[in-house]
Amino acid sequence: MTIEIGICEDFGKKMAALRQRQVASARSARRKGDAFERAIVKHLEELSYVAKRVRQGGGEIVDVIACSTLLTKPWFVQCRLDGYMTEAEKERLILEAKSANALPILAYRRNRTIVIENLKW
Repeated sequence: MTIEIGICEDFGKKMAALRQRQVASARSARRKGDAFERAIVKHLEELSYVAKRVRQGGGEIVDVIACSTLLTKPWFVQCRLDGYMTEAEKERLILEAKSANALPILAYRRNRTIVIENLKW
């Protein structure tokens, strides 16, 4: 008995289509994250903060830096749609904030509301 094991003729096409869907999904997630960062900046500005997005690309842990005349320390804000950060990411944000004498902040959405949480160091 002979069993032939071969690759489907359109296997390459299927893999290319799968890669395109994965890239499109990553782009969609990035767009959602960018939109959420802009929403955080707008929200903080409405609360009389000066807030600016930090340009990404170098693996920066800080998404937004915010300052207020009422605060003595700036905020280093990490924006997450779901609010989840690994312990290593939290530790990295806390260390980064500590080195600049800033407050480490996690911003996320819960039930259509923006939650701003201080990750105290």
